[in-house]
Amino acid sequence: TMEHVPRIYRRVDIKYSHFGVDDFDFRQYNHTAYCGLEVHIPNAYCNAMLQVLYFVKPFRAAVESHLCDGEICLACELGFLFIMLDRYPGHNCQATNFLRSFRTLPQALRLGLLG
Repeated sequence: TMEHVPRIYRRVDIKYSHFGVDDFDFRQYNHTAYCGLEVHIPNAYCNAMLQVLYFVKPFRAAVESHLCDGEICLACELGFLFIMLDRYPGHNCQATNFLRSFRTLPQALRLGLLG
C-alpha cells in the first residue's frame, strides 16, 4: 500500500487550471535545479530514457552541437530538447518534437516502440 512508500516518492497528481501548464508554477513541486518532462503527451514513457541520455555528458555535448539540414533528424531534436532542459531549470518541457520525429522512423514502427 501507499502508506509504506515515503511521501517524497509518492505520485503527485497535479491539478491544472483552464490555462493548462502555461500558468502553473512547477517549482511548487520541483525543488531541484532540474527540468522535468511533461507526462501528458503520447509516448511519455520515453521520458525516462531521454533523461538518462541527458545526463550522459559526452552524448549531450554531441547532440547539442549537432547541426544539419535534415528535415527529420533525431540528433537535432534531442539537441533542442536538451538545450531547453538546460535553459528552464525547475520547469517542465515537452519532448513532443523528438517523439514526433522518432515516430516517423520505419525501424521504430517495425519494432512497435511507439503507439
